[in-house]
Amino acid sequence: MSTPVRAHWRVTRRTIALLAVSAAGVLATTATADAHPIHTTVAELSYNPADRAVRVTLRVFADDFGAEVSRYTGVTPAADHRVPSAEAFRYVRATFRLGDRSGRLLPLVSCGERWVGEVVLVCLRSPSAKEPRGLTVLSALLFEIHGDQVNIVQTRLGGRRSSLLFTSGDRARAIR
Repeated sequence: MSTPVRAHWRVTRRTIALLAVSAAGVLATTATADAHPIHTTVAELSYNPADRAVRVTLRVFADDFGAEVSRYTGVTPAADHRVPSAEAFRYVRATFRLGDRSGRLLPLVSCGERWVGEVVLVCLRSPSAKEPRGLTVLSALLFEIHGDQVNIVQTRLGGRRSSLLFTSGDRARAIR
């Protein structure tokens, strides 16, 4: 090959390499932003008559959870989206609520969280609660970042299962 053709080929290879790196960056950013097209959380609520406590396990996508805890508390999430437990609980306590029949909020205590792949499992207990029928619940997690966010609360009480669905703007509802 003549010298001008070689020079052109080097520029073309360099340009192709730069475009490939740029495209990979765009795809990685898009993949992260759209890692999951469904924006939902699931809360499983059960009652343990032995210790008279309501137990809640929240399942939340880790990337969304880390981003929203960061926005809410000002902490910077780790590369794997983890945030300090105290900050995670602070956010959850502000967006997930249990109330008694009169609407008075019940105390929620953290029983930890587990980061499992792309999901965070957050454990909550309300040690002063009676059987949850008639109690109120509100699950408003992540409404600030996704307009299509849907939160599901599933209950298991006395062998009966029921579900409540929450979208942005919803108020607390009674557990039946």
